[in-house]
Amino acid sequence: MNILTYNILEDLFLRAHPGGWRPTRPTDLLADRPRQRLDYALASADLAARLQACEPIDTPASRRASDHLPLLACLRP
Repeated sequence: MNILTYNILEDLFLRAHPGGWRPTRPTDLLADRPRQRLDYALASADLAARLQACEPIDTPASRRASDHLPLLACLRP
């Protein structure tokens, strides 16, 4: 069962950026810019309704820490 198809969970990045796309992983370790979107923040409809922002964190420190960029989702209390 695909949880996105049945609307059980919502992709928070797409909610914050309808029709948008931001990659979170380079295709290789020497790539200058990420080229694949492999990382997701998913939430129920109740939590997704509280979304304020959702962005990959692309800094020199985040690139040193992993071959994936962290994805930060901010929700209202």
